[in-house]
Amino acid sequence: MSKPKVIDRRHFLKGMGVTMALPFLEAMMPFRNLAYAAGPAQRFVSMYFANGIIWNGAAGSLQNNWQCTGTETNFQLARALTPLEPYKNFLTVVEGLTNVAGNEGMRVDSTTAHWQTTSSFLTGQRYETETHSAKLKYVGASLDQMIAELTSNKFKSLVIGTNYTTEHTGDPGGPAEVLSQVSWKSQTEMVPRLQTSKAVFDRLFSTGLPNTQTNVPDAAALRRYQMKMSVVDAVREDAKRFISNLGTADKIKMDQYMTSINELEKRIKTEEPTSSPTTVACSTLPVGGSYQSDTNPYNTVLIPQRSKNMMDMMIIAFQCDLTRVATFMTENEVSAIDSYSLGGNSIGANVAHHTVSHWADDQAKYIPVKDYFGKWQTTQMAYLLEKLKNTPDGINGGSLLDNTLVHAGSGMSDSHLHSMDNLPVLLAGGGAGHKGGRLMRYGGQNYSNFLATLAVRFGLPGKIGLSNGTLARLF
Repeated sequence: MSKPKVIDRRHFLKGMGVTMALPFLEAMMPFRNLAYAAGPAQRFVSMYFANGIIWNGAAGSLQNNWQCTGTETNFQLARALTPLEPYKNFLTVVEGLTNVAGNEGMRVDSTTAHWQTTSSFLTGQRYETETHSAKLKYVGASLDQMIAELTSNKFKSLVIGTNYTTEHTGDPGGPAEVLSQVSWKSQTEMVPRLQTSKAVFDRLFSTGLPNTQTNVPDAAALRRYQMKMSVVDAVREDAKRFISNLGTADKIKMDQYMTSINELEKRIKTEEPTSSPTTVACSTLPVGGSYQSDTNPYNTVLIPQRSKNMMDMMIIAFQCDLTRVATFMTENEVSAIDSYSLGGNSIGANVAHHTVSHWADDQAKYIPVKDYFGKWQTTQMAYLLEKLKNTPDGINGGSLLDNTLVHAGSGMSDSHLHSMDNLPVLLAGGGAGHKGGRLMRYGGQNYSNFLATLAVRFGLPGKIGLSNGTLARLF
């Protein structure tokens, strides 16, 4: 009997405008052994929650939906965190951090709080409020891009979000793009964000497509779209030749993988609008149970479906080792997404998220809606953790969750006050040596030091933004 063919773990299937990466197969085992000998493949995910969190009130009160009770290893999750209960052993809740960079900007211009929130989330510094320009105040980059520069995968990072960058046209507080970006390559260069599932899908499977915000595919992919050919159809002949050389277990895995890609592409086609976004006012509200993303009332986006599709593609990118760094904005800052578009029809009022973030303006009406948003955000994180937990890690063994560090939260706490104190911050997964099942309290310490602590765990210098040290006992 002939020996099974050994396959390079970087092998791709190719067809009309398609380059399809493969999940780890048994035929790639020798390459896995070589990769593992060089050290575990560590992945980093950052999830951004928009418009702050309700935090003004005693723990457990109606206003306070985030602050946990209990001790470091024996604690109860706050109301907004209950979707994460099944993953509590993988989770560290970090309380008491202060966004020193955001507060510095507030002293310069208090109207720019939302811009300072996004710009500081991964950089540990604010944007240049003095000039209201799309520029960081100091030299530096965001943590995700610092980690990405250490990798040599096909894509340095995957930067994605569910809202169009045109959702907010900007105002005297600053440029709109700063509200829809948390990833910075340098002091003056933001990383272009992929903002539709179709754009992310093309990024992963189309040949040579650049990492830009455009939805326009390359020429070969455009021809494939015109022919209504799926990516699976495009690589079918190459796949037949490839699969014929595999063992039984690998053939089954490839069939499951190809089926999942085909089903994902079908879901994306039903999710996306029929035309590209133009411009939108902040007050634009959803129609028909989906989010109206531009001035065309028929051009709507199913945000819950898009969110899941994007996280599914993040999993594929990790599974195929296309990238080891992903950054996901569940919403833009100053987002006009409303609760009904996210499935919150049973809570009474249908109010845009930024509007309801000023919960103290009408507490009886707004707090239940804001409460719903908090749970919806952590539900997205729970979905991602479940997918990571159930996906084998072909390089390291175990699951993707075992070797991925997930960071989630916001650069703002009390959304009504635009407070930068006592930030909502979460860590999850086993990447970078993280151990969950803990509640860590840091009385007013610098959030930039938290970012610096993560940087050290990925082999980077312990300096980012306005950091002046690292946090003890976080890992």
